[in-house]
Amino acid sequence: MDKETLDLIQSIPKDVWLQLYNDAPKPMLRQFGKLGEDLAKTLRLITFPVQCTAFIQDRIDEGFKRAIQKVPEERRVTPPEGLILDIADKLKHHDSETLVGKLYVELLSASMDRERNNQAHPAFLPIIGQLSSDEALFLLRLSKKKPSLYIKHMLTWDLVTKEERELLLEGKSFPFYDEEKNLLDMTLHPEEYFYPNNFYIYIEHLNELGLLEYTNEATSEDWKRWAEIKSIKYDMWCIQLTKFGELFFKCCTDALVSLDK
Repeated sequence: MDKETLDLIQSIPKDVWLQLYNDAPKPMLRQFGKLGEDLAKTLRLITFPVQCTAFIQDRIDEGFKRAIQKVPEERRVTPPEGLILDIADKLKHHDSETLVGKLYVELLSASMDRERNNQAHPAFLPIIGQLSSDEALFLLRLSKKKPSLYIKHMLTWDLVTKEERELLLEGKSFPFYDEEKNLLDMTLHPEEYFYPNNFYIYIEHLNELGLLEYTNEATSEDWKRWAEIKSIKYDMWCIQLTKFGELFFKCCTDALVSLDK
């Protein structure tokens, strides 16, 4: 919310706000008891000066309703006010049925869940707005393959095709974390993304956001066995979620898993 809007809100006497709130139609959030009442009051008071249409308010209310419904009643707690207002502002522009909207709902839901509010890191808020659907799918794939691999041409940024990948890795495996794993099963598939040519861009962007890390350095005796497999034409990179990325995935799991449905 910009400074001009906040200044406008703060300039209006509190008793005027309360009268406006009391005169407003009862929002859907009130059905959730005290937590719903508190959320509704905060949202109504903060959005009155800028509330243009009932459509926008209904969109915000629907997002908050979905967030509350995901939390068992006995675990519901009031989330930080700053987070409430920031997410409400985001939901004005993103329907809760969209991927980005779902991610905001998941963040809000975690923040009002006594058992999950440690997952609701405030830094996730600006990250959500920067994610494409391909990048969200990328995070989902990394969560399922630990660690994941990708094969890259040594001298170019051209994508390695499915046929090249299979020819190079078919039937090859070696131990990761005391478990023998098939290299093909661990390898990411650029062709499954909507914009496959952005595959390397996604890696760099998610790395800059602090969500993933990658290396092609020999960090163990097992990894050195790659030298027996790779050729002068290809290189193999190990890629995985960072601890921060794992926390983000835990917080927003339901929204990300929905990409596979």
